[in-house]
Amino acid sequence: MADNESGREANQRNGLPEDKSGAPLNNEGPDQRELASEDNLDDADNIDSDDQDPAEHQHEPDLDQGEGDDQNEEEIEDDDDDEDDEDDEEEDDENGAEDINEVIAINEVEVQVGMLQINTQRNNHNNTNRVHANSPQRRSHPDTDGPANMLSSEEISTDEQPFFSPSQSEVGRSSSRSSSHHNRKSNRSNRSPKTGYDWQTTKTKLSDRGGHLLETGLWSDCTFVVGIPPNTTAFRCHKMLLAMASPVFEAMFYGGLFNNEENIKILDVQPEAFHIMLEYIYTDEIRLNSFDLVCDICYSAKKYMLPTLVEKCTKYLWRDLNPKNACRAYEFAKLFDEAVLLEKSIELIRTHTREVVQEPSFDEIELTTLCVVLSQDITSASETQLFEAMVKWATKECGRKGFEATIEKKRACLGEALYLIRYLTLTAAEYANGPAQSGLLSQEESFAILMNIAAPGSKDVPNHMNGERQPRRSPLPGVVGANIAIDVDMSRRYFCRRVVIPEPHCLNTSILDCSVTFTVDKDCCIHGIEVPSQLKDFPENPALELPAIPAEQSDYNELLYAHLLDSEGNRLTYTHFTAKVNWNTMIEINFNRSVCVLANRVYRIGMVLNKVGWYPTGICTRRISCEGSFFTFCVGQPNDTLRDGLIRSIIFSK
Repeated sequence: MADNESGREANQRNGLPEDKSGAPLNNEGPDQRELASEDNLDDADNIDSDDQDPAEHQHEPDLDQGEGDDQNEEEIEDDDDDEDDEDDEEEDDENGAEDINEVIAINEVEVQVGMLQINTQRNNHNNTNRVHANSPQRRSHPDTDGPANMLSSEEISTDEQPFFSPSQSEVGRSSSRSSSHHNRKSNRSNRSPKTGYDWQTTKTKLSDRGGHLLETGLWSDCTFVVGIPPNTTAFRCHKMLLAMASPVFEAMFYGGLFNNEENIKILDVQPEAFHIMLEYIYTDEIRLNSFDLVCDICYSAKKYMLPTLVEKCTKYLWRDLNPKNACRAYEFAKLFDEAVLLEKSIELIRTHTREVVQEPSFDEIELTTLCVVLSQDITSASETQLFEAMVKWATKECGRKGFEATIEKKRACLGEALYLIRYLTLTAAEYANGPAQSGLLSQEESFAILMNIAAPGSKDVPNHMNGERQPRRSPLPGVVGANIAIDVDMSRRYFCRRVVIPEPHCLNTSILDCSVTFTVDKDCCIHGIEVPSQLKDFPENPALELPAIPAEQSDYNELLYAHLLDSEGNRLTYTHFTAKVNWNTMIEINFNRSVCVLANRVYRIGMVLNKVGWYPTGICTRRISCEGSFFTFCVGQPNDTLRDGLIRSIIFSK
């Protein structure tokens, strides 16, 4: 019995269940079942021996009692060790539980998906077990299979193995979650908010892919906040692409100007101009459609050292230069030291002064620009027009500064510009009706001017005033704009000739007006036009008395005027043509300067014939393709086209 009790205690220490006899149950494996059977046989032998020799049996408890005391001491020590081990196991279990909770907290959705997969596998396994259980070939063998309800290792489904080994289960789940989380993160990084996955397959060009990155901000690693608050715009960009295009961006992100701010603020650039500059960097394409906007883009390009973009902007400014933006172009060219643009804008101001000062935008120019306009010796505006434009500017300037437009404030705003007017070139009536009534000049100044107009030299003019008595010069015909012609290859000129269906000839009895509107699908330079000369053998008309032409005369003196206008009626270039030409031929008329026209804009060519005689006319084709450029004629208002059959071709270059 003592052995049985000690066996029970050993079983309890080992955590083994036991039956009433103290033997462990049959669920520990074949080896443990064999040991339990041997213990039972020993107990049976002891019982038989007790029955045979009671005295001997009575002596054994004393021995067992002594051994029991020693065994109790060993059991106490073992219990202490077991308690320490249990404490360590509890700590490990707590740490493991915390680790498991952290793993489970990674993604609850994925855990639910994993459990659904496990349940599905369990159901499949249960169905498999039912098939095996119903199979007549499946039988339990006590020597090899053990109890009939035990499964072999091959029959244990992999989805149930984690329940036998919790630590392995959590490690497997953690690995699965980490892999799934990595894959999901990788998929998100390859996904565009607007096109979804695999957007690269729809972009056939590198410029398209770059534009997609700029548009969506995908993979961006820097942000620019452009503009003055509250009118700001944020742009998500990519440091490497910017550094590849601009040495300034390279220094900003990877060099001495390193900027690690989350949002890089840019206050001196307009958001729209900055966006177009980014489009050029990402796609190598540029959209230029506004003079003022191009000035802002050019400023950004200079700031970030993009010389190719600066060149494109400058060429556009040359081509789009007209009286409306001449002063703006001058200010821009002066600010950024664009010598060619500066010369072109000044020349345009000289030749189109009247149009320049009458533009509403003239009131917004700087004081230094106003002084430049008033200082020109060659101008197409009168002195009275210049004075009126100056007074109007002074009134606007007072409003911009928040002043009341009094005489004193106007004088203060004008400064030296007030004395750039050549007052002594005015007549007494012009001065009395203009500057004298404005009140801008003091009584002393006004009296000195009036005395010198009436009797030159009768009174000294104050030193700070303009004592010039020579009127400003007007631009000469045939020389106007010669210095600002665009540099083009004149040897590569092309003739866009229109096909003509003849009509009855046209008789010019005095002055004959002709005009045609056109557009072209590409930027090009216009050099001139071709027109037909007069007919020598004109139809007889008894009602008209025309001088007879000698038979030996092979030419005549042609006299005409031609010009090129933009869609708003501004004259871009013109010419007065006078020369001896042959009868019945085509005359090449070259403008005084070549003008670059922009694609898909409406322009108008006008011509005035001043020579009496018969001209061949007809109906001309409206669409012509020439050297890769497509011209369309007779566009816009019907009244803008008149006798267009007399303008046979346009001379241009690419």
